[in-house]
Amino acid sequence: MIKQKLKFFITPEVYKYLVAHSVHEPHILWELRQATQKLRGKSMILTPEQGQFFKLLCGLLGPKRILEVGTYTGYGALCFALNSDEDAHIDTIDINPQWHEHALPFWQKAGMESKITQHHGDATDVLNTLNKEVYDLIFVDANKEETATHYELAYALCKPGGLIILDNTLMWGEVVDPNISKKMIRKLRLFNKQIHEDTRVDISILPFSDGMTLARKKT
Repeated sequence: MIKQKLKFFITPEVYKYLVAHSVHEPHILWELRQATQKLRGKSMILTPEQGQFFKLLCGLLGPKRILEVGTYTGYGALCFALNSDEDAHIDTIDINPQWHEHALPFWQKAGMESKITQHHGDATDVLNTLNKEVYDLIFVDANKEETATHYELAYALCKPGGLIILDNTLMWGEVVDPNISKKMIRKLRLFNKQIHEDTRVDISILPFSDGMTLARKKT
C-alpha cells in the first residue's frame, strides 16, 4: 500500500504545494528562468526546488571551490554564486558559447560575475585540464551519454569528503521502462548500476525533478 501511494504521490497539485511551501527564489533567478522560457532547450533549465536545494547544500557544506559541468543559461552557476561565501568561486563549463551570452547579463545584474569563470569547450576536454582534488562541490549536468565519463573525471577533481551531484539520473522514469532502448537511457542504466557498486563513494538518488544522484567522495 505504501509503495502504491508513493508511486503516484507527486501530482501536479502536490508539486505546486511543494514549491509554494519550500522555495524562496530570489527575483534575479526568477527573471533568468522566465527569460530562458523563450529559448530552445528551455526544459534544460534547473527547477526552482533544485535551486533551493543547492542553497541548502551551500549552507551546510560551505564550499569554496565549486565546479558545474553544463552551464546552459547560467541558473545553476548563479545559484551557487548567490549562496556561497564571498571568497568562494565557481567554474562552469559549456560547449556552446551562446549560453554564456544569455547568462552573463544576469550574473552581472546580481553582482556575481567576478565569482564565476566560464570555460568554453567539450566537457571531457575541459575537465582534463583542471587541477585534481580541489573542488568541494561538483554538479554534473551535461551530455547524458557521457555521464559515466564525466563522473570519473569529477571524482578525480573532487576533494576527499567532497560532494558530486549528477542530474537527470532517472530521466522521468525512462530508466525503468523496458520498452525504451535508446542509447542515452541504456547508458544511464549502466551508470546507475556502476555508481551503486562504487565503494569509493556514499550515494543517494533523490527522486525530485527527473532524478538527482548525490555521491560523497570518501575520505
